[in-house]
Amino acid sequence: MPYRKKLIEVALPLEAINKASAREKSIRHGHPSTLHL
Repeated sequence: MPYRKKLIEVALPLEAINKASAREKSIRHGHPSTLHL
């Protein structure tokens, strides 16, 4: 059975969000602003 994207995944491309958040985390790593995460 092929994987079918859920509606929210079409509206919000999870892969793009994951890449952006991973990049942001690596940029801010160790910075005080990340402590609340």
